Amino acid sequence: MHATLADLREDLADLQSIAESSGGQVWRHKARLDRTAEHYRPETHAFLSRQANDLWSEYQDLARRIQTALGETAAWTDADVPRLTDLKHTAADLLRSFQANLAFVLSAGDWQSPTFLHSLVPQAGAQVGRIVGTQNDYKRDGHLDADAYEKAFRKEYIDGMTLFPPEVCLTSSGMAAFATLVSFLQSEGVRGPILVGSASYFENKVVLRKAFPGQIVYVDESDADAVVAAAKRLQPQAVFLDTICNFATLALPDMATLVPRLLSTLSRKAYLVIDNAGMAATCQPLSWLPAIGIHARLFVVESLNKYYQLGFDRVTAGVVWTTGGLAPCGIRQARINLGTNIPDASVLALPEPNRRLLERRLGRMGRNAQRLAETLEAYLAEHPKTAVKGVVYPGLPKHPSAKWSKSRRFNGSFLALAFKPGCQDVPTYKKFVDRAIEKARRGGVDLVSGTSFGFDVTRVYLTTIHYTSVTKPFVRISVGTETAAELDAVARVLISAIESV
Repeated sequence: MHATLADLREDLADLQSIAESSGGQVWRHKARLDRTAEHYRPETHAFLSRQANDLWSEYQDLARRIQTALGETAAWTDADVPRLTDLKHTAADLLRSFQANLAFVLSAGDWQSPTFLHSLVPQAGAQVGRIVGTQNDYKRDGHLDADAYEKAFRKEYIDGMTLFPPEVCLTSSGMAAFATLVSFLQSEGVRGPILVGSASYFENKVVLRKAFPGQIVYVDESDADAVVAAAKRLQPQAVFLDTICNFATLALPDMATLVPRLLSTLSRKAYLVIDNAGMAATCQPLSWLPAIGIHARLFVVESLNKYYQLGFDRVTAGVVWTTGGLAPCGIRQARINLGTNIPDASVLALPEPNRRLLERRLGRMGRNAQRLAETLEAYLAEHPKTAVKGVVYPGLPKHPSAKWSKSRRFNGSFLALAFKPGCQDVPTYKKFVDRAIEKARRGGVDLVSGTSFGFDVTRVYLTTIHYTSVTKPFVRISVGTETAAELDAVARVLISAIESV
């Protein structure tokens, strides 16, 4: 149990840090309310202050409760594991619920069309004095809360030296970020041929196919030589690649090799678009740029629904960022035209950017994915007569990316099960998912079925059953932040489900 107790100590410390960070946001908001009482009607101010005080007390109480448990670390024994595990899950669930209240408390007095002049009572809430007419007085186009998060995101999560700081643009979802970027490229006159990784995210494929009909050329992103050869031959105006592919093969391209070669091949007027939703801050695209020279422009698209919310899954959110320049590139104007900006309350429901917390969380999920993949693979090697023939995970030696993935510190938090011929059908996949949940319920093991990834509890899911024209359905297992003991229990449940199919 030593490993499990170490996991719990790390988890509880991170949860305490989140509680203190969010509590600090409320405390600063309380101070602003006190300084600007005259900007609110009296009863409104009293209500806002009461809500802020109540929420701050909740954060304080939870942080103290966790601190008390951590203060007893030296005395922890195996007998404490159930109690500490329950505290971990209770605290995480409470913090997730608090996060919705946090967004409400911080934005309740604000307006979507805040005023910049007033005769008696302003209509700008906490942002009185910071609103400039025709610049930030209409939040559909842009607002201060998004500006602050974009700045923090750039500071915490984007590494690499460039002449100008990266331009970061928040949107209402990851797909909104992608659609905004595609619209921008269209407005720039981009047309085919367009190179797209064959294992790219299926919804991206749908958008691209409709935006550039008859102009898409698919390439095997796992074969860097083939991708570069296609780029030399076709000279595309845009190339779209995923850093890890949410596809049955879980392709993990050797981007550190591929990107510099592509940038030296593409025209300086071309665009390289990288979808980094599956790797988050463990992947740093700016580190792949040539040190000198003018090259194709790099854009990175990420979903903030997954890892960056630290498992809370409170709102949809996305970001697109690009290497900076003397003037804005136009992506913000595309966001204005499409109305894809993120609402202020959604921004405020996102945890404050924190690289340390995110990387520890990703490290846990990467460890769990590797261990679970190895455990299932070892079982299948000893039991060759099951319906499942193998496990697909970039960290396994037999994966096509093993040559470069073995040196990476994170190879994704999800794996796939490869079923044998004759069992590769939706009814079989559904049976496995149902059996896994049933056996977990009987064994008292926390396991859920649902889309997305990056949560505390492992999810088993049948993906893409409605998009067979662009991808293949497959069973994806998205691991959580389970302790070592919890992960062993999940593995036993999955093995039992495999045996029963």
